[in-house]
Amino acid sequence: MRKINLFIGMVLTTVLLAACGQHNKPEFKGDISGENDLEQTQSYFTNGMHEVTKCPTGYYYMSEQEMAGVNLLKYYDNEEQKSIVLCNKPQCEHNSKECMAYLDMSEYKPKIYYYNSFIYMIRMNGDLEQISADGSERIVLGNVCNSGSSDQC
Repeated sequence: MRKINLFIGMVLTTVLLAACGQHNKPEFKGDISGENDLEQTQSYFTNGMHEVTKCPTGYYYMSEQEMAGVNLLKYYDNEEQKSIVLCNKPQCEHNSKECMAYLDMSEYKPKIYYYNSFIYMIRMNGDLEQISADGSERIVLGNVCNSGSSDQC
C-alpha cells in the first residue's frame, strides 16, 4: 500500500511540475460549460477551473446535465471545434450509469486532470481513478487522501 501511495504521489508531483513549464495561453475557439477563462488549463492552478483540463489536442471537461448531481465527461477537439461525449456505446442516451461518460457527482470530486494520455479524477472516498482518453476504461489506482480524510484531497 505504501508503494502505491508513493507512486501516486510521484505521478501527481510530476503532473504539477510538468505543467509549471507552460506559459503560453492555449488556443481555444469554442465555448464549454463552466468557466471561460482558460488562461490556466489545469484545475490545480486556479479555484475557478475545476471542471476543465487541457490535453495536446483539446480539452476534457465535465458537463452538467439536467439530471441533478450528474455530469458527463466530454472532450472538446481544437481542430474540429466541437465537443463529444466520451461514450462509444451504440444508442446510448447518456443518462444512466451504463454510459461510459456518466459521472455521479456524489461519487466524484469536481476536479479533472490530464497526464500522459490519461484522465485522472478523485473519488469522494479519496481514491484516484485513471480513465482512458476515450473513456472506455476506468482503473482505481489507490487512495491519495491524507490521514484517511477525503476532505484533504
